[in-house]
Amino acid sequence: KARSYEAAVEQWKKVRDFYPDNDTLFAKATLQIAQIQSEAEQYSFSEAEYNVFYKMWPDSPDAEKAMFSRGFILNENLHKDTLALQVLEEFQAKYPNSEMGKDVNWLIENIKSGGKLAEELMKKIESEEQILNSEFGIRSELLRLRPQ
Repeated sequence: KARSYEAAVEQWKKVRDFYPDNDTLFAKATLQIAQIQSEAEQYSFSEAEYNVFYKMWPDSPDAEKAMFSRGFILNENLHKDTLALQVLEEFQAKYPNSEMGKDVNWLIENIKSGGKLAEELMKKIESEEQILNSEFGIRSELLRLRPQ
């Protein structure tokens, strides 16, 4: 799987090398490389490509996604919360009506809380899973005991 990611990145890099003057192809290749590297868990490289993308093509319809992805990776994968906070707050200012606005707000509040929001969310999910598991266990036992 790692080799297929590497091969895909190399192909998109060739597109950039062969068509440096084709802005549309260059932008598409840059975004694809960022996405592939993220999927391959090469977060430092992915973050850098997303940064290049939205700096070079700030008016692209994909610039919003690139900026969000960079902020998310900085926070969740690279644990560079100070930089993530800067990127996410810049995102809020630049895209105040974004569909990703709620997610950005939550990430910002989580960073400011020192990760407490994420901890609370995980505890809530675990608690609900325990309740569901116990309810399912009770139902299973009742079905097992039910006369046939």
